[in-house]
Amino acid sequence: MKKTSGAIIRDRLFINFLPICVATALFFVIKRNVNMGKFMSPEEWFGILEMMLSLWGTLLGFMITAASILLAFNDGNIIKMLKDTGHYSTVLMCYISCCIHLLAAVVFACICIFGRFWGELFFALLCSITIDTVLMVVLCLWFLFVIIVKQN
Repeated sequence: MKKTSGAIIRDRLFINFLPICVATALFFVIKRNVNMGKFMSPEEWFGILEMMLSLWGTLLGFMITAASILLAFNDGNIIKMLKDTGHYSTVLMCYISCCIHLLAAVVFACICIFGRFWGELFFALLCSITIDTVLMVVLCLWFLFVIIVKQN
């Protein structure tokens, strides 16, 4: 088995912990500084949650499809290049990690909708989870962009 380089380990740690750290910091900032009751009614809150649930569910489907395509097509030039450089497992890990984050977001939205949870804590959680998922999707798109650029 080939030894994983320090750069690949650094990339994997960056991919997994950057979105969580940024989202956690944002959670505490929003929780301390936002009074949700002044600018949002429960009806508006649940409308936003339903919209986010739909968005996260769609993104989750696309990310699962992208990871499945990466796993299914093992013979292409891009996949061979990724495997030769050792980045294939990092790219797969990024997409799978994104799927896990999106699944957690979907679960959060479902719990809030069905439990009728509303308040500053849940608003701060929604904002931080949104930032987390956006960062994860951006990282996946970044890897896709880098793959395309290196192929050409």
